[in-house]
Amino acid sequence: MNSIARTLKSIHSAGIMMLLLSCENIYPKDNKDIFLGDWSLACTDDPSYKIDHNFLSSRSEFLAPELLTEGRCSASSDIYSLGKIFNKIYRAGFLEYPSTSDSKLLSMINSMTKDQPNQRPQLADIIKAIEECGRVKSSSSHSNQSDNSLSLNSPKNCT
Repeated sequence: MNSIARTLKSIHSAGIMMLLLSCENIYPKDNKDIFLGDWSLACTDDPSYKIDHNFLSSRSEFLAPELLTEGRCSASSDIYSLGKIFNKIYRAGFLEYPSTSDSKLLSMINSMTKDQPNQRPQLADIIKAIEECGRVKSSSSHSNQSDNSLSLNSPKNCT
């Protein structure tokens, strides 16, 4: 999860929004790195840019509500999609960490999919929450992980 969030943060820092972020567009590179694909709807952070929301209506369950109703793209739209992905990963049981961090991480994931873009967390806060859960996991006797990120077996299998 950490590598997905950090990769998206890097993309956003270049002023680019992906918009079609979904499980199918996450490609593992190795144990820690991933590639994000499907740039067909990517846009810049130009607030005047709009996408024909009629075109988007059947594209993906991961699209943010503001994209579907207004065609407005923003970093917050990608955070919504990321929250949907993380929710699927979490619910499918691909994460391993102590139950004490469970509610904090789930709360962060749920906040990422709020209907109002201004109520969603920033990527820096998401990354911090993931790393805190990773520290809890790595300090647990149940884990030998030492890279402060949550264990994810296969992002492509999160659907």
